[in-house]
Amino acid sequence: MVSSDDNMKLEQRIKLLEESTRRISENFDILNESHRRLEFENLEVSNEFATQRQMVKQLTEEKQKIIEDAAIVERRLKLNGPLSPLDTLPQRDEGSTGKSSFADPSPLGV
Repeated sequence: MVSSDDNMKLEQRIKLLEESTRRISENFDILNESHRRLEFENLEVSNEFATQRQMVKQLTEEKQKIIEDAAIVERRLKLNGPLSPLDTLPQRDEGSTGKSSFADPSPLGV
């Protein structure tokens, strides 16, 4: 036969187990929320990284176009001498090809 003292001890253990289960469940919920936030932050960082990478690519392309234009202008200066104040530099036309419309005055493209 089970004594009332044993019953009280069992009831206390059950209450402690229920409380422990409740705390574990709360902690699990907190961990799930933290995981969700970290996934969201990771996505934001990934998007920012992709944006930065695209900006670097665009700036690199622009830099290359400037270098190409400078080489063409330098060749023109060598062929035609210094520009007069009335001379204007040709405007870049990057139509569908994205290439400069500066005409290369050298017959060999040098």
